[in-house]
Amino acid sequence: MPVIAAVNGPALIHAELAVLSDIVLAAEHAEFADLAHGPTGVVPGDGVQDRVADVAGPEPGTLLSFDRAETECAGGSAAGCRGEWLAADQLMPRARELARRLAALPRRMLRHTRTILVRDLRRRLRDEIDLGLAVEALATL
Repeated sequence: MPVIAAVNGPALIHAELAVLSDIVLAAEHAEFADLAHGPTGVVPGDGVQDRVADVAGPEPGTLLSFDRAETECAGGSAAGCRGEWLAADQLMPRARELARRLAALPRRMLRHTRTILVRDLRRRLRDEIDLGLAVEALATL
């Protein structure tokens, strides 16, 4: 089934959990960052490295991996960090509306469409997660 994330505030540590969703809705005051890695001296090797480049683009994704850079994805300034920016009071009604619309569609179509859409990300994670976790662990020793 498709996953909808409704981000109503700061997603500053492991924001990739939200942006891995199929549909990302964010309140106007939402922020996305990766404060768990670069700023603390930890290598982002646990999968965040794959999704950040997809969402923010290669160059902003690299900056986000090395530095705080949460302003790159705050307040609607970086379109790739979300699907829609909404007023806070519109966030959950919009998420529920989308959920209802998706729930009315044929389950097989939803399942197989999602399989196609996440295929490349799954392949990259499968191919890279072992090295990413290894270098993350080595950098923290």
